[in-house]
Amino acid sequence: VNNTIKLLSNNILIEFQEEFKDIKFVIIDEVSMLGLNFFSKVDKRKAEPLSAHLPFEEQCIYLVGN
Repeated sequence: VNNTIKLLSNNILIEFQEEFKDIKFVIIDEVSMLGLNFFSKVDKRKAEPLSAHLPFEEQCIYLVGN
């Protein structure tokens, strides 16, 4: 299973940081269709703009689905 992601370029990272700076929670629907690989990628991408060191640091993640 490949859970690597391509790092964002500086310009895109700055834009991403700006868009996510006030995000306090994330809603992920259809969680039953997703696996650990998906959550690993979400965590890595989410942490990139925030310089977070813990999984899903500073944000609430709501998982919904059947």
